[in-house]
Amino acid sequence: MEYLYKIYDESGNIILSCHDLIECQDFSRIGDAYLFALNGLSKNDVDFSIGDQVYRLECADYNGRLDFDFTVKKIIKSNGTIYLYLIVMNSMYEIGVLSLLKVHNSSNERFWLDLVKESKRVYISACYMINGVRDSLEKNTIIIEGKYIHDYYSFYCEFGYAFFGIFGYVGKNLDAFDDCIVELKKNRVSIDIIWKDSELSFKAIDNTIPNEIYTLSSYDIVEILREHCNLTLQ
Repeated sequence: MEYLYKIYDESGNIILSCHDLIECQDFSRIGDAYLFALNGLSKNDVDFSIGDQVYRLECADYNGRLDFDFTVKKIIKSNGTIYLYLIVMNSMYEIGVLSLLKVHNSSNERFWLDLVKESKRVYISACYMINGVRDSLEKNTIIIEGKYIHDYYSFYCEFGYAFFGIFGYVGKNLDAFDDCIVELKKNRVSIDIIWKDSELSFKAIDNTIPNEIYTLSSYDIVEILREHCNLTLQ
């Protein structure tokens, strides 16, 4: 059976392969490091340099979108499993995305509605891993169900769902959202969007915008859509 994950050193040499990469709950509070367990190893006698040496993990799935560079802060070996505390260098990766993909990969419903606020970022990350940025659109008219937009991050979830179905990706911030719409517009004369319960959506978005981007508002979203699409607000 082919290994799903491979780890390379800075020279591009494979130093380890494994069948499973598991995100672990971490109670050690080691800064901004994530704890992973590597199972089904190609070998057990492998050493990692702690500190600044950069490694690369590549996954056979998701067309390279899950691949990331990392450095190692701590390593633990136990019963054929290697535990690594990693600093992950991939702006699209959110801790929890691997677990979500394993549990919900065959889902067809809006299960992000059960995720609280910023936890929806994990779903958005999963959308990118599965589908990436799309350059084609099959629907003639996009219907946005504003009643499902309960906060800032569910805006991206619902728009992705309306455009492409479950795990549809339309960005994780407004710059990325704009880029996704522009990419779609390249192959279409027009994009028609009907946004139902829009005022309800605007209030939900504006009341939950994260502090680090508080200068944005639902007005900015509407401006992007009006620039590139035929937008009807209901």
